[in-house]
Amino acid sequence: MTAVLDFLLVWSILVIVRLLPIRFRLLPGHIGHLALNTEVWLRRRAAGNNGRREFYVLFGIQPANRQILTMVGRRMPVWEGRWPTRILQALMRLDPKICPKIPGGHGLRSWEVMDRIGPQLYFTKDEKRRGETLLKAMGIRAGGAFVCFFARDSAYQDAVRPFASSEGWTYNDFRNSSIENYLPAAEMLADQGIWVVRMGAVVQKSIQSRHPKVIDYATGYRSDFGDVYLMAHCKFFLGDTSGTFTLASIFDVPCALANFAPLHAHGVLGRRDLFIPKKYRHAAQDRFMRFSEILAVEADDWHPAGRYRAAGISVVENSSDEVLELAAEMNARLDGRWVAGGEDGTLQDCYRALFSPGQPVSGFTSRVGAGFLRQNKALLA
Repeated sequence: MTAVLDFLLVWSILVIVRLLPIRFRLLPGHIGHLALNTEVWLRRRAAGNNGRREFYVLFGIQPANRQILTMVGRRMPVWEGRWPTRILQALMRLDPKICPKIPGGHGLRSWEVMDRIGPQLYFTKDEKRRGETLLKAMGIRAGGAFVCFFARDSAYQDAVRPFASSEGWTYNDFRNSSIENYLPAAEMLADQGIWVVRMGAVVQKSIQSRHPKVIDYATGYRSDFGDVYLMAHCKFFLGDTSGTFTLASIFDVPCALANFAPLHAHGVLGRRDLFIPKKYRHAAQDRFMRFSEILAVEADDWHPAGRYRAAGISVVENSSDEVLELAAEMNARLDGRWVAGGEDGTLQDCYRALFSPGQPVSGFTSRVGAGFLRQNKALLA
């Protein structure tokens, strides 16, 4: 009987979709795509860039963060659970194109809408009170400034989406960073009276800090709700290419992101953001590659770690000093204390000129960390 009802329901949905302007979309599962791709799509709809008026129903299957799903559900219907999953699977068997994923392309060129249209997700009054309670429990006083920080490791993917092989997610390891290299920056900010909160849904290890204002939220307070609330309300986020940063971006919170790799990943950032890339070392020549050389062999868009190894290239993490300098610049800019050096504008222009019209990230509006460019002028040649 259940199979008959499923059959009738699925065919009824197909008929309705053919007759009425109802469309289905599948929400991405990974946090970066779930947050940024969905927010970009919502902002484009708000800007009227999605063509004719249509009514959308979203399917949420194994979301990386349930709080995001809840907030998206305030904008339009979201179906999730056992029955919606069965219905979706049946629909896809009959018509594979009936429920495409929310478009995103990893968020490249998202600044074109993110810089113009405001956030589409919001917190209820009850959620705001809940967030204030969380801050109090962590020892952050009401109205106190705090910065969130995070460094990508393999713990989350290994725990949530394990592979059958021992290789696991190692193909993505070139994007990982050491949390220890972020601690000096965190403690520098804490010395200035700012609470600093280490984020992460699943992390390899806890952090050890000398400063009481550096809080390891990831190992002591973590929840789906807390992930979103803290990132939406922090002064800025200090991180890397992990999709975690998108929880700040979707609420227009500035991001200072170190260890960007592959090189063109900064195409997901906007005018509020700063970044510094990892360096590419050529093993045979025992030197760092110039940015123009990286672009010439299209290594700016390489994703499997094996491609770098095969080409004799190692992707080198930013030092703790570089991360600290990036964080200090962002903090000074937000406080109105930043004073640019005489050559800073020229160095920014040189970097931008590397990405000619027609390239995926040409015209990007974010900025490279000033200190990084000053110290690596040779890479701009």
